[in-house]
Amino acid sequence: MAAHNQHFRNYPLLSDSENPQNYEDANFALLWENRHHRNLIGKFFKGNILWSGYQRTQGDYRRGAFVAADHSPLQKNMWYMLTMTWDKRLDHYSLYLNSVLIAKEDQYSPKPFLKEEVGDMLYSGSPAMCYSAFEFYDKALSEQEIIALYPKQTLEKYNTLNDHLQRVFLGKNRPEFTFNIDKEENWDCRLDLGLTNPDDLDHFHQQGDSLSARISNDGLLLETPDVYLEKANLDQQGYLWTEDVFEGDLYLEYEFKILRDGGLSLLMTQASGMNREDFMSDYPRRTSGSMNMVCWEDVRNYHWEYCRDMADVRNDVQCSVLLKNPYLRPLAYGCNPKILERNQWHKLQFLQEDNRIIGAING
Repeated sequence: MAAHNQHFRNYPLLSDSENPQNYEDANFALLWENRHHRNLIGKFFKGNILWSGYQRTQGDYRRGAFVAADHSPLQKNMWYMLTMTWDKRLDHYSLYLNSVLIAKEDQYSPKPFLKEEVGDMLYSGSPAMCYSAFEFYDKALSEQEIIALYPKQTLEKYNTLNDHLQRVFLGKNRPEFTFNIDKEENWDCRLDLGLTNPDDLDHFHQQGDSLSARISNDGLLLETPDVYLEKANLDQQGYLWTEDVFEGDLYLEYEFKILRDGGLSLLMTQASGMNREDFMSDYPRRTSGSMNMVCWEDVRNYHWEYCRDMADVRNDVQCSVLLKNPYLRPLAYGCNPKILERNQWHKLQFLQEDNRIIGAING
């Protein structure tokens, strides 16, 4: 489809471009994209988010002003109240869906953000959508004002949908992780490492020259360069692969500690090939630190981004996503309003059993 319309994923709501579907040409655009990552977007600069939104101007890092939500599928034949707030002076941006906060601006990049003046004319229109009304305010509405506004704006109440939005984006009524490996009889322990002995590193293959992996007094210490996201440093991530391979159902757990803000931590479980080849033995060992091999190459896996502080996702809360690759198929997404505390131990648990996958942080 992109061969005939490179903007086929874009469903514009408002734009100052005469071609609203081409959001890159707009100084201001509010749109929904048919993808799981950066799904609902409001941006305030010309160009695309990657990489116009991550620039260096005379050596200074400038982050583009945008706010984007993940995993916001819009269901057909339902009315939504979409609200975007913009406080230009404070560089605060937010998105709400049916009065539920679903996105805020990046919390870690330096301000002021890069932004440009909105055009004199705004355009709208998408044949796939029906609009009721646009309302503009001369101030950024507070969350309490938006919550109070929602019942007055909607004639139909979608309780199931709104419960879903509150569970996914606010973390309300989420089930607890009840699996207890100590009470299971049919599981065998295949790998048990304390990560306090230097020889424990022999159980891993290190990928990425920028990754520093060493045994410290507290355990395994992993460090990558402390730099801002930009196109020039995409290969400065790193990965550790277990040399051991595991077949069938899988349960694993470990404790981790976050030492600084920003970045991404993920867990990847590797699938074998169609001929049951061993990924670690039968494929050339990956060396680049680029994330391409996680979800954009010929690697079949599940990958769980369990600690996401990156600049292009919501990082005012703890959010996580589970994907099936190489298809980038989203399987689960959720937010916890409480940020994982820094310099504190947290417990990760991951269960892959039959046709279900469940992950939990601190239960």
